[in-house]
Order: sequence, then C-alpha cells, then structure tokens
Amino acid sequence: MIGRIQEKKILDEAYNSDQSELIAIYGRRRIGKTYLVREHFANHLIFETSGLFNATLLEQLRQFASNLKLASNSHLEIKTPTDWFEAFEMLKNLIINHKKKTKKVIFLDEVPWMATAKSRFLTAFEGFWNGWASARKDLVIIICGSASSWMIQKIEKSKGGLYNRVTQRIVLKPFTLAETELFFRQKNIVLNRRHITELYMGLGGVPHYLNQIRKDETPEMALSRLILNQDGLLFKEFENLFISLFGEGGVHQTVVEILAKNRYGLTREALLHKLKMKSGGWFSTVIEELETSGFVKTQTPFAKKSKEAIIKVIDNYSLYYINFRKEKTAVINMSNNQEWKIWSGLSFENVCMYHAKNILKELGLNGMNYSVSAWSHKGNEEMQGAQIDMVIDRADKAINICEIKFNEQPFIVTKEYANDVRLKMAAFNHFTKNKKTLFCTFITSGNIVANAEAKALIQKEIILDDLFGTS
Repeated sequence: MIGRIQEKKILDEAYNSDQSELIAIYGRRRIGKTYLVREHFANHLIFETSGLFNATLLEQLRQFASNLKLASNSHLEIKTPTDWFEAFEMLKNLIINHKKKTKKVIFLDEVPWMATAKSRFLTAFEGFWNGWASARKDLVIIICGSASSWMIQKIEKSKGGLYNRVTQRIVLKPFTLAETELFFRQKNIVLNRRHITELYMGLGGVPHYLNQIRKDETPEMALSRLILNQDGLLFKEFENLFISLFGEGGVHQTVVEILAKNRYGLTREALLHKLKMKSGGWFSTVIEELETSGFVKTQTPFAKKSKEAIIKVIDNYSLYYINFRKEKTAVINMSNNQEWKIWSGLSFENVCMYHAKNILKELGLNGMNYSVSAWSHKGNEEMQGAQIDMVIDRADKAINICEIKFNEQPFIVTKEYANDVRLKMAAFNHFTKNKKTLFCTFITSGNIVANAEAKALIQKEIILDDLFGTS
C-alpha cells in the first residue's frame, strides 16, 4: 500500500487499544477509503457491507442480509430484516457467535447511502453502538462515506445519540506527488517528473484515476483517452460525482463550473451574482459541502477581511474536465493550445498550494508558524494593481512573495520582467501597509536561467524536484 502512514497508524492504535473503537473515515469518491480498510484489516474483517446508491430501504436491507450470509459462511438463506433495528440485532448474533478471540473489525461502507429518508438507520446504529458494542472490548467499528459533509454533520457533529462517540477520525486525502511517483513505480510505469506532474494536474492524487494510466502513454494521450474520449472511463465521472454526493438538482455542480472559469476564484458576493441567486443559509451549506468534499477552498487573501474571502476550485480533475471535456474533438497536441497554457498555470498553482509543506521545508521553515494565501488588488490612482500567486507569511516577520511558473524551458528573467515583479512587491507593500521583509521566491517546473537579472531579483528558487520531497 502506497503512503497512508498516519492513517495506518490510527487504525493500528484502534486495533491494539483495550476498548472497542468507533472510527469515522471520509474523503471524496475514488480516494481509496475502501481499499485502505480492506488491505489493512484483511485478516481481521469479520463483516463488511456497503450502502447502495439511490436504493430503497428494502434493497439496502437485502444487501445487508446477503453480506451477513457471506460473513457467516452459511449455506442457509438468511432472511431480510424488516428494519435496521432487526438488522443490527442480526449483526450482534454474528459477532457473539464468531470464533475469533482477538479484536473483530466491522466495516460499514457508504453509510450515507444506507441512511435513506425515514429509514431510521442512524437511530438503530446509535442503539447498536451505545447500548451494546461500546461496552465490549473486542470491536473496531468503521463507518465510512464519500459524502463528507453528511459524515461530519450526522456523525461527528451529531446532536443525538452519536454525540462525541467517534473515537478516531480519518480524513483520507489525495496522494502527494511523491506518493503518485511511488504508485507509478509500483505499476512499472516509467515517467519523468514533469509528466507525473502533468497527470497530477489533470487527475489529482486520486488513486482510482491514476490506476487507469497505461505504460505507453504521455499525459496528453492519457487525459484525452480517459476524459475527452466518449468511451473514456472518466467521460461521465464529473456529473456522476455530483449526483452521488449531493443528489439531483445541480447547484453544487453549477458552482464548481462557474468557479473553474474564474482563474483566481470569486468572492461570495460575486459568485451569487453569477448564479443570479440571493444569499442565505442554503448557500453556506452548499459551499461547506463542496469544501468538505475537496472540490473548493475558501481562503482570505493576505491582509483582507473575511468578507473578501475568495472561493476557488482546488479539485484538479474538475478543472481539467470543465476546461476541456466539452471540446467537440479530443485535442492531443494540447501543449500548443492557449487554453491548455491557461489551465496548466492555474493547475500548477493548485499543486504548489497542496505541497506547501514541501516548499516550507526548502525555505528552511520547518516547525515555524506560517500562513499561505494569494493576493491581488485592482489598484487605484496612486498605484497600479497586482496579482501575486502565493504569499507565505512567516512568524519570523518575513514574507515570501512567490512567482509560480509552469515552464518547460528554463525561464529567462528579463529586465522588463524583473521590473514588473518589483512593482508587484511595491504594490503589495503599499496596499497592505506591510512592514515585514519581502523575499522574492520563484517556484518553477523548468528552472530559471541564472543571468544577472535573476540573481539580482530572486532570493530563492524552488524547483519541481522539491515538490516531490527530494533535493
């Protein structure tokens, strides 16, 4: 299993504890939640079942009974329970009669799909855990779901019987670039780091997506085959993601589509204007659900107020899909395409933001408090505006002003370009009233030509290898 070091540590601690444990695992679809549990507890799982998408209560209960039969290794038919209360009574009997003397692992996958309207699943599960399972010493109950917002609201922030009952929590995140490289290496796929990064920019660190890459493909070929081709595995993935996570209606999908067309994101007010809708609690819920599911991020730019926070798409697959999926033809030679250049710049910025810890390490700031954001200002009569890709505000009273370049050939810092960067930094100081020291930092995928202008301007260069965690 690639990566997941902290997650496996949590699972081991739960298994080796002297009490029963209730673990909540969530993360976006295809991120590897089920794989993690099955692989790590392959020898300890005594029962596993999964919710069925858009299924009736009866269909969910039939699925539960079918998996009870498999777990009991019985040739006899097991009747379908009449409700979830009876279902959990049947699960109790399975546990009681199981011969395993060490801890037993129970895995309930896609719980949000089981908890259909009026099913009383949560009430029954509360009774099972609070009234019976938690009093034992030999159980690890794992509840899992792709609908992260549902898991947080109904399980972690439950105001009912599950309040404060979860003993461990795992938020499964996408692979990093380093983990993606290891993943490909394990599959005997040989790619240089630029190609790995381009695939990452189109698919994110989602294991299921990365698993579709073939040995003989460039990123352009793979992304075109998977997403742009009508027979591609990910051709309809975008719409299916939103339906499975948020149901019919489309407002979540519309929000992501609008944001993806605005490179630097939008404020809440600007997004509502684009949606042609009025503000309300519903809108806050939509944004929260998109954030907890890993599609967008809300970030307050440096030295600005919370009402000026920017909402931005951070899901790489969504950005690629929205920018290229609706093309009439699959464009293989995309590197010469202007839309590709715009998309690649934005996607590489997202990759850098996701790997901020690697950047901090290369800056020698391990263990120091910091914040990372972007910054922009429209300008006024006193000074022209500016856009800064990444601002690293450090506890040691210094700030790294980062220029991010997804360049293939070594980037040449001309005198004109150097002056533009200095004007950006002057605008930053002017509009933010900053008194901290500014360090000009370049993050590049193709290095910088070490000419006189570059040496005079740049204090630190972060290269692609640094994002992979190596020097």
